Amino acid sequence: METLFQAISLGDWLVISPADREEITAEGIILPERNTLSRTLELVREHTSVPALKIHLEKVVPPESGLGAGSSNAATLIQYLQNQGFAFPEEEVALRVGADVPFFLVGGSAIGRGYGEILTPLPDTEPEELLIARPEVGCQTVEMFRKLDAYGYSHWPRAEIRNDFEAVAPCESLDLIEILQMAGATEARLSGSGSAVFGVYADAARADIALEYLQQRHRAQFWRAQTLKRAQE
Repeated sequence: METLFQAISLGDWLVISPADREEITAEGIILPERNTLSRTLELVREHTSVPALKIHLEKVVPPESGLGAGSSNAATLIQYLQNQGFAFPEEEVALRVGADVPFFLVGGSAIGRGYGEILTPLPDTEPEELLIARPEVGCQTVEMFRKLDAYGYSHWPRAEIRNDFEAVAPCESLDLIEILQMAGATEARLSGSGSAVFGVYADAARADIALEYLQQRHRAQFWRAQTLKRAQE
């Protein structure tokens, strides 16, 4: 695959502190016993001894959105442990947690190839104003790849810049792309495998007006965000 990664200012929040007993809690989501954060700790502890931690996740980005929130949370935990002086191969751990996790250790903009883990960082550009929208339905990544495989790749012109997943995305996501375009976005596309979409706006004022207008008229979730330079990570 070939994909363009772009870090943005929207994400979950993690609060991490030492503890007598390991505890991973969450607000806004029911975490399974085995989750991205517990998996990250498990892999790091194959290389170094990490004491018990208390980790609280404040979930802002819903799962099955195609926005990489779980991967960015894993990367944040890896970076926290590195900053605390624990020595381990962060890139190896990141890749074992998930193919998208290495990007969040790089940040900014990057082209991802292979499964997304072979990264070519791109030069920083000026921040862009975004409006993110997610319908009530979600998209499981594995299922979206199955649908795309069944659809076939021969339908697409090779030279076209596109997100192939738009061919198999739910109608609710495609409708939101049109809604963002009608609300002034200069470009609107599906994010990753969905179900969230994004619109790019000429300036913050236009994006703010679109956000207020759409929140009053549609049941989807909407967020304002900006693209981030690598130095802002």
